[in-house]
Amino acid sequence: IQLIYSIINREQYRDVSGDPWNGRTLEWSVSSPPPAYNFAIIPEVSGKDPFWESKKAKQISPPKSYQDIVLPKNTPAGLFIAAFALAFGFAAIWHIWILAVIGLLGAIVVIIIRLSDDHTDYVIPKAKLMMSGNSSSGKGTA
Repeated sequence: IQLIYSIINREQYRDVSGDPWNGRTLEWSVSSPPPAYNFAIIPEVSGKDPFWESKKAKQISPPKSYQDIVLPKNTPAGLFIAAFALAFGFAAIWHIWILAVIGLLGAIVVIIIRLSDDHTDYVIPKAKLMMSGNSSSGKGTA
């Protein structure tokens, strides 16, 4: 019965604040679901629980100024390097030298390709951050 009731009323009880349990630490200050960047402005930490203190004082201050956020792009390179390294390790233990050479060369080639890539990050412009309404505590309408 509880499962059916929860499914029927899910929109009414959906949490978008990121703080459904009145948490103390900064991870509870991020909106739900969390944005890719967590904090539009890195919060200043001056005590043990700055988010809790600001909630008690009811003073969650608005941000002073936004800056562009640079984030890394997703890449499958780590997975490929791990697969080649696994093949190399397996082949080296069992003396399968052709597979060991292929695994070692494959890992080296993927590392070189990744290191030579100049487009490894992307930017979230400050205009987009200001539109989403994020504050220094990370709360927003994301």
